[in-house]
Amino acid sequence: MKSSRLSSSLIILVALLMSMCSPLLAQDKTITFGDNNYSNERGTILLVPWDARMYLSDINKEVSNRTGLEIDEIKRLFREGFCQVFASEASDQWDVVDLLTEGDQGALDDLDYIHRSIGYDYSPLPPPPSEGSRFKKKWDKLMLSEPEDQTGRGTEVEEGEITSYYDEKERFMKVRIDNEELLPYLIEKYNFTYVVFVTELDIKVLRDHNVERGQLWERQIKVHYTILDAEGNEIMGTATYSEFGGDQKDIYAIIRKNFPDPVDQILSALQLRIEAVEQKKNASNFITRK
Repeated sequence: MKSSRLSSSLIILVALLMSMCSPLLAQDKTITFGDNNYSNERGTILLVPWDARMYLSDINKEVSNRTGLEIDEIKRLFREGFCQVFASEASDQWDVVDLLTEGDQGALDDLDYIHRSIGYDYSPLPPPPSEGSRFKKKWDKLMLSEPEDQTGRGTEVEEGEITSYYDEKERFMKVRIDNEELLPYLIEKYNFTYVVFVTELDIKVLRDHNVERGQLWERQIKVHYTILDAEGNEIMGTATYSEFGGDQKDIYAIIRKNFPDPVDQILSALQLRIEAVEQKKNASNFITRK
């Protein structure tokens, strides 16, 4: 009998200890082993879509004829559609703060504040990783959709309007932070891990003048972007591309079928860069310990 009472007391004691510890375990999402921390907390991406003027498209008229939409409405739908696709594609790995489509008026005001606080540098596309890098093959596979014949076409902002011009290098619109108070304000309010500035959207008809008239030429989407971390360090900046058939003129189908590809390229490129930075850090720590 005494043994039975002791056993019952132990069971009650264990249950009590577990009930006391469980709220603490629920709050602490980080498990520590020695010097390594393993956390299951998701990172957060603050998504900043392009300013309305940073949109250059050859297909506005055909989309308008197909849908009856005004040009401003087409521009709005492309921007909102991109944000929604980005949030959906990133949802397995990241929490996304979408200032445009999910935000209240305060978030929309912040989006305007961001666009007033940044500028743009029309920069050459960065080179791929070096041949000896373990990430070279992954990068080449990721960028397979980059067109071969892109020499010469470019855009710049003049007097508040986006214009096109020609030069000898393929370029992208790189973000520049002109207001030093911007990032501290955003990190305090949104607590993000990375901020993705999608600086420009181009949709180009890939005309081949050697082909007979009436040909349904392919369309090319070019998305310019820059990614910064919470301290304002540039993680990467480049452009990504995808193509779709000239018979696609419905704006909702274009968004649904063709925006996931450039979005996935942005997310995959970010992950590759994170892995590369982590590899470099680990190598540096190894050398230091030796």
